[in-house]
Amino acid sequence: MFGRGLRYERIRLHGGAWWLPTRNIAIAPFGHVYFPANRFCPDFAKRPFIERAWLVHELTHVWQHQNGFPVWLGGSLLALRLGYLKNRAYRLPMLDTVPHLNRLNMEQQAEIFALYYRAAVCHDPAATPYLPQLQRLLQPFFANPRSRELWPKWL
Repeated sequence: MFGRGLRYERIRLHGGAWWLPTRNIAIAPFGHVYFPANRFCPDFAKRPFIERAWLVHELTHVWQHQNGFPVWLGGSLLALRLGYLKNRAYRLPMLDTVPHLNRLNMEQQAEIFALYYRAAVCHDPAATPYLPQLQRLLQPFFANPRSRELWPKWL
């Protein structure tokens, strides 16, 4: 999925952390992914596609971090703007209205990657209709995954 866009040897997946919110969420603020202890899986390949897509969402934040975007700050600013209230930060606009991946916030970018995974890899019927627009949005990533031009917008 991420090809040469991630330095895989630097990534660690963790099950639980004392500071992790008790809600059923994962976070990846500094290049590692922290899942709730009850949802952690050492081998996501054996999990249902929707959980693998969740991992792809979190790995998008690792990609953002590894390429210089301060994920912890982006997430903090989204939180201050109440973006996590009712999952507003994750809501995608109509994809045909988005001119470039960098016009999306960090959570929307992660949703694009996860949706692409569901459509292109898992052939999820709920996601496949979006595949042409997802391919268009991700084309700059596939061409140059380390470009800072791909950084998400702040809010």
